[in-house]
Amino acid sequence: MNKVIEALVNTGQWGENDVILGIRAGFKCEYCDKDLLASVDNYKEWQKDHIIPLSKGGEDINENIAISCKTCNVNIKGRWNPADESTPENLTRQELITIVREYGIRRRTQMLNDVCLFRKIVFTK
Repeated sequence: MNKVIEALVNTGQWGENDVILGIRAGFKCEYCDKDLLASVDNYKEWQKDHIIPLSKGGEDINENIAISCKTCNVNIKGRWNPADESTPENLTRQELITIVREYGIRRRTQMLNDVCLFRKIVFTK
């Protein structure tokens, strides 16, 4: 067993598969690159996301799981299915993650526009 896997599992706070997924992701959100070990707040956002949601026919296997921050998983992607983006079938895991990343950029831009409008309403005298 890899020394990092063994050491994290030995803390009693990590499962072996979570460590394996974390190593694959570089312990960052695979959608926005947030470093999930940079702070307590970031670490508490650690989630596993089914890239293709189970409700849309995705499988509960590591190939269909991405490490994600809570913001990307819940507020940005939710149950949205990247395979619905008028793309060819049989996309690779990395291609699906790229589609989610691009979707996240679009959603964040929309949300930023909303926040700017709200700030203008709240703070304009």
